[in-house]
Amino acid sequence: METSSFLPMECLVRIFLAINPDDYRTLHSAILVNRQWCKSGMPTLWRKPFNCDMIAESKLFKIIPVYLTFINIEDYKLKLKLGNIPSQPKPAFEYPAFLRELNYYNLYRLVLKWSSLNNIFYRGQCEFDIDGTEIDTGDTHEERCFQITNEICKVLINLSKIDLEHRTLEYLNTDLPSSLKNKSIWFEICAKKYISAIASFPSMKIWLSSLRKLTCNDQFNDAEFFKAVADSCHCLEDLIVAFGLSNQKKFDFSRLIKVQGNLKNLELTVGDQIDLSRELEVLSLGKIKSSLRKIEIFGGMVPDNFDLKSLGKCQNLERLSFSNFSVTSVSLKSLAIAQYPNLRYLEFNGIEKNWNYDPRNAASLELEAILINTNVILTDLNLFIDLRYCPTILKTIASHCPNLVNFGTFICTDQQIQDLLSLVKTSRLKSLTIPRPLLDDSRLFKLYKYFPQIATCLPFGFKVLNADRWILLAKYLRGFLDNAPSSISYLSWACDGRNDIHQTLVQNFARKQRRKINYFNITETPKHYCVGIEVGLE
Repeated sequence: METSSFLPMECLVRIFLAINPDDYRTLHSAILVNRQWCKSGMPTLWRKPFNCDMIAESKLFKIIPVYLTFINIEDYKLKLKLGNIPSQPKPAFEYPAFLRELNYYNLYRLVLKWSSLNNIFYRGQCEFDIDGTEIDTGDTHEERCFQITNEICKVLINLSKIDLEHRTLEYLNTDLPSSLKNKSIWFEICAKKYISAIASFPSMKIWLSSLRKLTCNDQFNDAEFFKAVADSCHCLEDLIVAFGLSNQKKFDFSRLIKVQGNLKNLELTVGDQIDLSRELEVLSLGKIKSSLRKIEIFGGMVPDNFDLKSLGKCQNLERLSFSNFSVTSVSLKSLAIAQYPNLRYLEFNGIEKNWNYDPRNAASLELEAILINTNVILTDLNLFIDLRYCPTILKTIASHCPNLVNFGTFICTDQQIQDLLSLVKTSRLKSLTIPRPLLDDSRLFKLYKYFPQIATCLPFGFKVLNADRWILLAKYLRGFLDNAPSSISYLSWACDGRNDIHQTLVQNFARKQRRKINYFNITETPKHYCVGIEVGLE
């Protein structure tokens, strides 16, 4: 008999813990070894069935009828106008008990695909107006799929027959892809109705009490949903919220943040005019200031005289990012004197929106002070702002950030490129991102003529150069490739006119280095004045 049949349960548990939970093929193969392996592996295989790649797993919709076996479907046939549903044998396992991560939209999409392929719904008797026009009762295919999705959610959330100690939800995602958020007014109303309803399901509070990660937004969740989450969910480690994208803040999320005791990752995506002062103020309260490791803010603003001192108290941060978030010198005053001994990633992207109106708002000195204070640990820095407000910041980075591995910024003047070359020459960079800024006067700057010089400054082991939207002439690409380090593995730039010459130059470079081109992608830019090129080398 095979040795695998004698392995104790403790060994099998360790084996399945070592398998990547997203590697469904390996997990599926492992449960086919024997009965013991099957029993040990099922909880891992079914812990997050709705989080996998829906495109690659084209047959995943077949799990829907498996979950429906736990529902008395006869009670819903008339209500949902269900046709004949193929009978399923009673499952050998209680699969809902294994669920740990629930992605509502992926579940809904599987129901939609399953019902469409199997013609589950029939229209029944239609209603007609006096002139013979069919009346739209609102009972559409999509709404019925939402109803079935919610019934499956009830089964997944119902704890009445399950040992509570072994039934905890770790991740709940009630967000929908951005491509669907403007689908139609009816779809938005329908989605909000059914997604928000899950907060009132029996035993939902018990599930929320164990939640570790939540992804949601205020477009498809109502006030009752967020109240239920704030009342029951106090153990979040990851909170990802998109709200006020229409520049109208519907709910106050500060309470949801305030009640967390072990929050490590906070990501807020908001409309540009949304005031985030209340949400950011609570970060200095309780245990949050010591537990937070990552803060990312996309959009929003604070009053010009608002000091982000609450962030200055989060001294265990490892990652801090502001994108399109309006700040001033007053806003960054406390951050300039804060100590972040563990900060490895720092990003400021489009923070200077208010600096044009009042030069006193420019936070150049504060930004340099932050970089000086985090100089030893910092490895990743993105500084996508107009550097004309911070004329000496590249020199500060070169002098005080010796351990940078990945760096990105905008370059649009000759002085800036000289400062950048000095920085690159003395660094340990593996990746450099210098996309063309969306400034009118950037068209006057000819970065391409510096490419051969950039190549001579790149350190040993350099791998990635991203120069998106910058047009690179063929003779300067040749000069760059003649001087580029052999370790380079990725390049991107723009080409005005013929790109076959560029492709030939890259092929010659790869042949000289005895390397292989993985891909040579060409994409049209929105304005069609040039094409974008990206190259990957083995």
